[in-house]
Amino acid sequence: MKKVFAFILSVSASLVLADDVKISGLRGGYENLNTELIQKAIDDCSSSGGGAVIFPSGTYKTGFFVMKDNVVLKLKPDTIILGSENPSDYPKLNIPTADNDFNYTLIYAKNAKNIGIEGGTIRGQGEKFPSKGEARRHRPRNILFDGCTNVNLNNLTMLAPAFWNAFFLHCDGVNLDRLNIYVQANHNNDGLDIASKNVKITNCVINAVDDGICLKNEHSQDFVVENITIENCAIASSCNFIKIGTGTQSDFKNLKVRNCVLSRPSKDTPIKWWRNKRLGVDEGLDTGLAGIALEAVDGGKIDGVEIENVSMTGVQTPIFIRVDNRDRNNTTGKKSSAKNIFMKNITAVSDSFITSSITAPKGYELENVVIENCIFDIKGGVEEKAIHNKIRDPKKAYPENSMFRRMLPAYGFFIRNAKNITFANIQLITHNAPEFRHAFYAENTKNLVLKDCFFQKPAGNAETLKFVNSQYKIEGRFTEQ
Repeated sequence: MKKVFAFILSVSASLVLADDVKISGLRGGYENLNTELIQKAIDDCSSSGGGAVIFPSGTYKTGFFVMKDNVVLKLKPDTIILGSENPSDYPKLNIPTADNDFNYTLIYAKNAKNIGIEGGTIRGQGEKFPSKGEARRHRPRNILFDGCTNVNLNNLTMLAPAFWNAFFLHCDGVNLDRLNIYVQANHNNDGLDIASKNVKITNCVINAVDDGICLKNEHSQDFVVENITIENCAIASSCNFIKIGTGTQSDFKNLKVRNCVLSRPSKDTPIKWWRNKRLGVDEGLDTGLAGIALEAVDGGKIDGVEIENVSMTGVQTPIFIRVDNRDRNNTTGKKSSAKNIFMKNITAVSDSFITSSITAPKGYELENVVIENCIFDIKGGVEEKAIHNKIRDPKKAYPENSMFRRMLPAYGFFIRNAKNITFANIQLITHNAPEFRHAFYAENTKNLVLKDCFFQKPAGNAETLKFVNSQYKIEGRFTEQ
């Protein structure tokens, strides 16, 4: 591709380098629609071999437009691409989603190569789209790239989509660097949704009303989401901070998360649909659901996850790992599984009574999980009677940290139907009030190892460790106090 700085579009066709030149009717502000001009600029640039479409300073409203091969949109720092508030400016696309809805977007690309967006701001007007009823299905994303190769977004601010912010579907080679994402205008405002391979997400700041970064694979029975790196990111969310799932019809491999800070959403979040509904969450307090959520529930397999150097606060549940079958669009009859999951150097302070869990129904593979060098500071205050709760495995339930519906019998970790699980150099402590539940509960678990761990002893008579029909080994020093 030609260097983007070397390509200047013709005056009659498009935008130009000079900020003070208005070309072919390009008009700024919130009233004027520039869709045709923007699309023509992209088309002409691509057909001429590619280069940069450079936006002048200002705010330019537009409806749906399509990126083409070898084109980079270059925005000035004070340039805003503003999505139209009119649903008729967004045609319905043919994307094979799980429910064939929400097929709308502001910026679209299909099978394009060497495309990108640099600088400036993309802003939807998501607050002007309804979030209820049938009309909610016509909410556009800010970006949807499908089947594209070599995608680069950098030094870009993205705001206020009506649905997900940016979705990368079956792309190969996606680099997202220095993105500032603030998406709290409507329900389902995820920060980034990834169903692609060879993806790097680095140096991003995300504040989302829904999932911060979500890896999913619900659009194909054989596409593999693989080789994903999330590094040096700060993520705030009212939902899950970093999530694999829920959509998991096909497989995930080689996923890495490093050097990330996870925190509660900003106080001015306007949409908090689970506020005050979660066990132990203080009234009016905004929290994330799970810090790390790994959910294989639609027939796909998760194999190879490495998570290290992560701190989290303002979270209900630090770790949530679930293998299951929710019977959604799984036409192959395959069983989901999760294995080879390694987490280390994690610190977490929780704001609820909802326990971290690693669970599956009987007959499912959930194995080879190592959690080491971690400190979990858990909100205490649950009475001892909770240790007698009968925890039934929910059938085809939506996988979420509160899916068991009742208080789990341990404050730290609840393990069920798993094997080859190791906890090494783990501290489980509580704050807020005396905690009477077990620190650790394992049921139907094989080859469980606790090595060099420190667990705060329950305030009452409950054992610190509770094992039910499980094979376990305690190595090194185990300290309780």
